[in-house]
Order: sequence, then C-alpha cells, then structure tokens
Amino acid sequence: MIELHDCFTPNEVITYEALGLCPEGGAAQFIADGDNTYGGRYVIVAIGRVNVKRPSHWGNGACTMY
Repeated sequence: MIELHDCFTPNEVITYEALGLCPEGGAAQFIADGDNTYGGRYVIVAIGRVNVKRPSHWGNGACTMY
C-alpha cells in the first residue's frame, strides 16, 4: 500500500512517474490498466484533498492512527 499526498489530481499522476511506479509518460496507461488500485500492482491511497479529510477532527487522527 502506498499513501500519497495529492493536493491536486495532476500531482498524483506526476508522483506515480516520479516514484518509478510506471515509466515516464506512462501514468495514463498505469491508471487505465488498474495498476493503482485493489487487484492491480499497487494499492494507492491518495490523501490531502479537503473532502477526504473532512471532518478534520477525526479524519486526520484516523490517518495518523492507521
């Protein structure tokens, strides 16, 4: 499992390539093949979007605890 901070969706895609999870320019195919989710090569949890950690009083704690 890989946890990414994705403040913006393009940042998540750029990070896939920067971490070497897929070749440069290969993020679209990586996603299309389902390699970024359950059943794929990696399970990637993207955190950082405001709606993911709301309400923040328990969301941040749950992320820290997990």
